[in-house]
Amino acid sequence: MHKKEMLTGIRVREIMRNKVASAADSLSIMECAQKMAKIEVGSLVIEQNGKVQGIITEQDLARKALAKGLDPKTTKVGQLMTKKVYTIAPDQDIYEAVLKMGKEKIKHLPVVEQGVLKGIISYKDIIKMQPGLIELLSFKSSLQKRMMKNIFFNK
Repeated sequence: MHKKEMLTGIRVREIMRNKVASAADSLSIMECAQKMAKIEVGSLVIEQNGKVQGIITEQDLARKALAKGLDPKTTKVGQLMTKKVYTIAPDQDIYEAVLKMGKEKIKHLPVVEQGVLKGIISYKDIIKMQPGLIELLSFKSSLQKRMMKNIFFNK
């Protein structure tokens, strides 16, 4: 199958959120969790001067902090954040975003253009745009449908 056949015609910039929930790496993980709860997001991009330094997700807080008994008031997000952040360019097709999310088992992709954070896209954004897209893309990709459903629907 040629790459062209797999594209949806929908660019990441068309569905990304321009307002990115972010934090400094000096915040405590408690402050990050409170911020995430207040603005109802599942992740915070850790940035400095528009450059992505890392990302912290609800899963990170549960698995890397709570499960290990770390003090949420004194543990800095910079200690726990995922430093290897996968990103996507705004002009890429959302099919590429789905493939990257599936391959890396992630649910949030910061959108970066020329090294600068421009937005963020999540699996929920893709599902809201086209609920049937996950089935379509999982059929066309090499990923098993069961794997795609696990990644995107937590089943």
